[in-house]
Amino acid sequence: MRTIQIIFILLLISLSTMVFGGTTPITAFSGDWVNMDLNATDLKKMTIDVNSGRANVSAYGNCGTSACHWGTERGNYFQAAGHSRISANYKLSSGLTQQIVMRKEGAIIIAKVHTTYPNGRTPKTTYHKMKRKTVASSSLNEDCVSFNPQNLTIGYYKGKYIVKDGTHYVFSAPTKEEAKKIITICQYYGFNQSCFVGRANPSFTYLLKNGRAVNGSMANEDSITFNPLNIHVKRINSRWKIVDGSNYIRDFGNNKAEAYKAYKIIKKYGFRNIKYVGRPNPSFTYLTK
Repeated sequence: MRTIQIIFILLLISLSTMVFGGTTPITAFSGDWVNMDLNATDLKKMTIDVNSGRANVSAYGNCGTSACHWGTERGNYFQAAGHSRISANYKLSSGLTQQIVMRKEGAIIIAKVHTTYPNGRTPKTTYHKMKRKTVASSSLNEDCVSFNPQNLTIGYYKGKYIVKDGTHYVFSAPTKEEAKKIITICQYYGFNQSCFVGRANPSFTYLLKNGRAVNGSMANEDSITFNPLNIHVKRINSRWKIVDGSNYIRDFGNNKAEAYKAYKIIKKYGFRNIKYVGRPNPSFTYLTK
């Protein structure tokens, strides 16, 4: 009898391995994906943002020379036929409905797009191979200055407090309290690179730790959260802005190039929180994932 029980247990283990052998963690789907077929008539690209075990899928169709944003929808993560999959459904203004069901195959995603038409036309199903899109640092020409957060001290120069690394000026603040808070933040997160878009008067600044964005939060932070999947660059009243829906993240005035560069940087690092010291006129701004 015991021998039969052992054989039965081994059989169950074998079957479970067969069923779940293709399991892919949801985080493996995260990132920016582009269609390997540049002439594809349906799906052009998509961004999958995974946070706290949930996926948001932002999909774009092919509209000639541009990409049409279908929308951003919550993805349903599930197992089928021994593979992990994510599905997302979109209702377009034209009345079309699009369902994407995707699975990982090695380094690519196989995306099945099922299109349903409002006029009773026969539904259509197409399949697409999507490859991961990467943004190289060199293509952005990132302007970063390194510093040691543990060496930061406070000085006073020409009517304002400065945060310095040895003799090197790093940040400034109108009050000593804000200068102290800046040091506390840099040491808490381990920031050791201060980066700029546009100098000598940068339109956008961000901080990194060893070339990477940081996660986490501190008590009593002044923070605004946005969805990096929804951000766009828009010209509003002759001013270029990065917006998330009706909320604007940053105003770049008439500098279109810097607005698009900052947009690419936010997408590259996956920033989703913009934080401040001293509002309404902050002396220090930083972003986290």
